[in-house]
Amino acid sequence: MEVRLFGAAAEKASARSLRVPGPTTVAELLVLLAEQVPQLGDLLPRCMVAVNRVYAGPETPLREGDEVAVIPPVSGGGAAFSISEQPLFAEPLMAAVSGVDAGAVVVFYGNVRASTGSWRTSELQYEAYPEMAVAEMERIGAEAGARWPGVRVAAAHRVGRLLPGDVAVIVAVASPHRAEAFTAGQFVMDAIKMLVPIWKKEVAPDGRSFWVEHA
Repeated sequence: MEVRLFGAAAEKASARSLRVPGPTTVAELLVLLAEQVPQLGDLLPRCMVAVNRVYAGPETPLREGDEVAVIPPVSGGGAAFSISEQPLFAEPLMAAVSGVDAGAVVVFYGNVRASTGSWRTSELQYEAYPEMAVAEMERIGAEAGARWPGVRVAAAHRVGRLLPGDVAVIVAVASPHRAEAFTAGQFVMDAIKMLVPIWKKEVAPDGRSFWVEHA
């Protein structure tokens, strides 16, 4: 079975995919991966596994032909939801959610900052599992709409090499009322950071680097 790797998992394994013989469940897959690539041992307990672009539990059965991916802890479609290597702009997202029923449109920009405490950042390197990332953002947007009727969501995340001051993510939320727009916007951004398979590596001016978990 072919298993896709991302972020810190790909770096530790020095591979973007691995061939694992015959796992029948997600739990067995993780055991086989730890045996095949000992460097993954300390990371695997913190990883999730996606099967056919849906998060899967330990007892989820695996079959030849499944699309399987190991998802390290995350940092995380159509016009409304996208992953891009190009600079991001708010206007297309605002257009996707705006309408005559929207009394409020809230736009959040997530920018690359130059320092976090004593750590100085020279660049961030973002990586995504793009097909699943878009699907997860769509799901989060739908959940926001179910929680706050009338809310519409659009989001875009950039990947690749970003410098301090660059825009990494934009979320746009429209709602009949401003309170729901602000609340839903925070919910969406927090969910993207926790659940969407997008990873970032912090790189310092001296070359030191690390993968960020749940940042």
